[in-house]
Amino acid sequence: MDEPVAWAMLHDNGHFIDAIHPDEHARVEGKYVHPLYTTPPQRTWVGLTDEEIWGVIDRIGTSNSDVNPYQIIKNARAIEAKLKEKNHG
Repeated sequence: MDEPVAWAMLHDNGHFIDAIHPDEHARVEGKYVHPLYTTPPQRTWVGLTDEEIWGVIDRIGTSNSDVNPYQIIKNARAIEAKLKEKNHG
């Protein structure tokens, strides 16, 4: 992952107040806690486990006992693939 080019201090309302060079960051305590990058850091895709998929299914509930468990997982994986495509081009 790229290193930040600066560290920012933000006001409580979220507005930018000040920024410091990364070399200063190690010496300054406190409020310069928001890293700034020239490009946003790339996030690695983390998919759901089968257990997490079933946890979601349990939370939303299903009343259809004819639902094929294999098909539920297959559908969830297809949705994940589309999300991954949209988020990583």
